[in-house]
Amino acid sequence: MSGSRIILGYAIVDPDGRYPETPEYGIGCLNEAREEAHALNEDFAEELDGGAYAVLTLFADGGAERVA
Repeated sequence: MSGSRIILGYAIVDPDGRYPETPEYGIGCLNEAREEAHALNEDFAEELDGGAYAVLTLFADGGAERVA
């Protein structure tokens, strides 16, 4: 599997692009992370003013990518 990356887990990123240093979600909890981000977006819709909470995949190499 050349070129594959090791996934540490998933984390919620806030509208300012900040996310926890330690993943809050282990591997396999993508749906839970998506549900929490969706709930945060509903709870704070008026305050977000175009920003949004999102889910990031956190990789062992230190990288992170937004989950579609």
